[in-house]
Amino acid sequence: MERAGHRAITICGTRDPILIGQIDSYLETHRAKVADKAASFGVAPSEYTMVVRTYGKNGVMAAWEPETEIRGHELGFVVEVVATTQDIANAVLAMARTSMLHADFPGRLCKEGNMAFPFSPSDIELGAMFRFSIFHVVAPKDPYEMFPIEHETV
Repeated sequence: MERAGHRAITICGTRDPILIGQIDSYLETHRAKVADKAASFGVAPSEYTMVVRTYGKNGVMAAWEPETEIRGHELGFVVEVVATTQDIANAVLAMARTSMLHADFPGRLCKEGNMAFPFSPSDIELGAMFRFSIFHVVAPKDPYEMFPIEHETV
């Protein structure tokens, strides 16, 4: 295992039918705005990754999801930022949360906020994130040689 960075998340949802009807373009604009804002604060794109999982539309299978039509009246989001430091993860997540909450979109009626947040504080610091870093196959001559058995009389 190796450390991949530090993680922070926020969870939110919407039931705005106008926003849900254009969710793909909304999220594309959201990603671009967060990248621009992070860059303006001196955070390079190489210092973090941001993933927005949309539950109610590809939240589980992502691009492999065969169902493309949204049939529900609500969408839930888990916004995840993994960065080189916890401070960067927290800062980029704060920018992402603000963008999700207040971003404009065609036909927007409510100016107070686009998202509902189930927790306060809304940003959740998760600390170090690890990933598998070694994948190998071992082919011993004897399958028992890797698991020796020792017997002791006590």
